[in-house]
Amino acid sequence: MRNLTRSGGRLNKTHIITAVVAATLFLLPGCARTGQTALACSIKPVDADLAKIARRACGGSARAYIRLAEAYEHGALVERNEQLAIELYRAVSMSMTIPKTTYIYVPGAGKVAGYTMPVQAGMQTVPGNAEAQYRLAMMLGEGRGQARDVPLALHYLKTASAQGHAEAAARLTEGALFGKASEPIN
Repeated sequence: MRNLTRSGGRLNKTHIITAVVAATLFLLPGCARTGQTALACSIKPVDADLAKIARRACGGSARAYIRLAEAYEHGALVERNEQLAIELYRAVSMSMTIPKTTYIYVPGAGKVAGYTMPVQAGMQTVPGNAEAQYRLAMMLGEGRGQARDVPLALHYLKTASAQGHAEAAARLTEGALFGKASEPIN
């Protein structure tokens, strides 16, 4: 490759490769994710409003994940798909262990201004979303989207209730939540 110049310096092959890689990564959509957001990133709805919600979910918004799951659960703006709704609710209802970051202030010295510096301070467990846990419990308990699983539904109801979800707590105090496990719900 011939030498290219810029501002009196040399632009070599390494600079060009680095620039191309950086530009490619910058231009990729925000859906190159793993873990919790991967499912939302794989969904490509036709409706423009639902596509915006999917992009927010792909970015990690729990509320957008729930709105996307609601759309598939009820067939709003998209063909009804209760199995996908369950997977979306399940993805955002799980607790996660993430790095705990704290910030410290480093005072300035001489001509260098002070700044705030992030410091990793171990790991923390973030509980799953209580609303998603409640909605998942209702679908599992009623047998919508998959075979009825009352024990798992009760687990999600108890977990949501423990986080202060009022409807989940009310359901738990009602007594007969989903009927007997062998009884179909109509």
